[in-house]
Amino acid sequence: MRVLFLTHRLPYAPNRGDRVRARHIITALRPVMDVELVSLVHDADEAAAVEQTARDFDIRVHPLPVPYIANRLRGMATLAGRRPLTFALLDSPQARPVLDRIVAERRPDVVFAYCSSMARFAVEPPLAGIPLVLDMVDVDSAKWAALGAMSGGALGWVYRREARVLAAFEREAIGRAQHTFVVNDREANLLRAMDPRAAVSVL
Repeated sequence: MRVLFLTHRLPYAPNRGDRVRARHIITALRPVMDVELVSLVHDADEAAAVEQTARDFDIRVHPLPVPYIANRLRGMATLAGRRPLTFALLDSPQARPVLDRIVAERRPDVVFAYCSSMARFAVEPPLAGIPLVLDMVDVDSAKWAALGAMSGGALGWVYRREARVLAAFEREAIGRAQHTFVVNDREANLLRAMDPRAAVSVL
């Protein structure tokens, strides 16, 4: 089975919780599946680790550089609409061309999206229609809602807006996914409250 693994952080070096979890999942999948990794990269150090990551896992790795300043400018414009700010900040102009090429040359059987920020690629062309497995890890919209409840002024408004629009996408994503994983029972219960029909497990 061919798995296209999408992650918002390169899973090397294993020095952050999100990288460690992604690394363990890829390590478990790799002996039994053909895994191909598409990862956002945020700085020169991360970009320099791409070849090491490919060697460690013996997989193809496609880095997607994140343009920091351009994404923040786009993020400001996003606030006037209904699209999550997360999607503007965690984006790369190379994403669509890379995904188009992968689907044309080695169409995956399954897309494994790591976190809601990467699930948005899985529900858009060219990946829409390919079975999706989603690892939410935790429910990001709930974190934004908590920040919004503690913050006032413009920043509090941004947090509350993000909680609302991201929750709408999370509900869509878990509805589309064949299965969704989270890190603990608390997060699983939050997702089941969003959509009682969603297939959710703790991993």
